[in-house]
Amino acid sequence: MGLFSPGSHTGSRETIAFPQRKRVADVRTVNGESALLAVSIQPVRNSEDLADPAAETEALALLEWGHFQGTALKAEVDIGRGIAFSLSASELRIDLANVGGGQAEAAPTGEFITTVSYGASRVVQPIRSLRFQGLAPGAVSSREFVPTFASRVTVHRTPEVAAELRFYNGAGGLFARRYFARDTTPTMPVPVGADRFELVNLDGGTLVRARVQFELAL
Repeated sequence: MGLFSPGSHTGSRETIAFPQRKRVADVRTVNGESALLAVSIQPVRNSEDLADPAAETEALALLEWGHFQGTALKAEVDIGRGIAFSLSASELRIDLANVGGGQAEAAPTGEFITTVSYGASRVVQPIRSLRFQGLAPGAVSSREFVPTFASRVTVHRTPEVAAELRFYNGAGGLFARRYFARDTTPTMPVPVGADRFELVNLDGGTLVRARVQFELAL
């Protein structure tokens, strides 16, 4: 574990194969008091990777942060093409997990540069996405957990058929819906108290692919 004070920073460059998970950062402020810790995670990509969909790696940053001897908070964040954000904490641990992706039968290996600095950073909205495929007309997806700290949601669809998100509370009761009209991709608030959700194809054609993207209020 690295002890952080004003001006401190740490970095790593790690190669992560599917389905590997690896610790890339573990820091604590030197006095145990909360401070803004800036995080940046960037995939290492070359021109061949950018042109080849099979070279895409879906990877997550698994965050655990909090205050010294206090309760830790946890969140999963999509890395995508790179993320940068700040957290107020006295302790921060980051694992990277390769969860596959791309069009290859064998999930590709990913390489990532992670840096943590003492102080604020330029913020890219952290997101967590869940993907669905092949929803026939009227079909309902599997019911999945709403990501921790989710504040807003967008459903990216191919093709852009009419669809609906149904949100359920912790007791399994349906209590909110979000409708996405055909050929539109609005961003909508996640209802407070939502525990799980499912995606419904309301159109007459098959929903080939969908990505339910949640913005996280970290």
